[in-house]
Amino acid sequence: DSHIIKCNFGGDFQPRVGILAPPKLSCFSPTKIDLEELSLAQHADRTFKAAIDRLQGRSPQTQDVFRLKKQVLYRRNKRKSGHSWLLCVPKFLRGQVARACHVDPSSGHGGQTKTIERILQRFWWPGATKTARRLTRSCHFCQLRKVQRRRPAGLLNPIPPPWQPFTRWSLDHMGPFPITRAGNRYIIVAVDYFSKLVLAQPVPSCAAGPSITFLNDWVINRHGVPHHIVSDQGSAFTSAAWRDTLSSLGIIHTLATTERPQTNGLVERQNAVIMDKLVAFVDKKESWDEGLQSSVFAINTDVHTA
Repeated sequence: DSHIIKCNFGGDFQPRVGILAPPKLSCFSPTKIDLEELSLAQHADRTFKAAIDRLQGRSPQTQDVFRLKKQVLYRRNKRKSGHSWLLCVPKFLRGQVARACHVDPSSGHGGQTKTIERILQRFWWPGATKTARRLTRSCHFCQLRKVQRRRPAGLLNPIPPPWQPFTRWSLDHMGPFPITRAGNRYIIVAVDYFSKLVLAQPVPSCAAGPSITFLNDWVINRHGVPHHIVSDQGSAFTSAAWRDTLSSLGIIHTLATTERPQTNGLVERQNAVIMDKLVAFVDKKESWDEGLQSSVFAINTDVHTA
């Protein structure tokens, strides 16, 4: 039938309270830090004390790099991405901030590059990049779960990129998974070839009906009618109902080669990423569908190198 990722959640979904307890600090909610405590810590930190003293002495040169807002020190962001001013993190909070930007469900155990980017979008301290690298290399979950995905050297035959976002999508099904309380057993996934945006929805089956509903509700109604769709040869994507739907909308449909998932590699790669994120944050196999959108959010807010 179709090339469907088969996943054994029985051995993967184990309680990880001791390893993955939610951090007190969210990398997206720095206001949760007590500002008075933060200011006192910055004044006591030798890394920042000199800059604070110069700012209080009205040094123009220092004001170009650092600034005080409500007695809290910020540093100008010299990068093109992230906030204009980055919160200067004192030493005692750096590990907590770095861990939040890696382990928090909105981050989803990203790799070194993604964790570094999340930190440097809002925070700064000397050696933040080294802190992120040490954290990702020593992360217990990442060591257990993640595998080397670097491609062997060889000849490439890349697909020409589309001319704009949301004109070409890659679709696939993941599963079967344990049936959830909502009756879901599969995930249908769509990835935009241009922006790499990921859409995913839990579905009860791989039949044509749920697949057409997903296409209408999640792709067409939100991003417009695409020009081209690539999928495997699963029963949903080869059914008469699917063909009629695409034909009526003028969508070109390309089927991947049988038993060659790499011909639909864009969505296949994201399937593996979604699986890693789900396993990281879902403790009960009967509720995996409840953590799906958080996993997709983490993927879509990561910085992609490609």
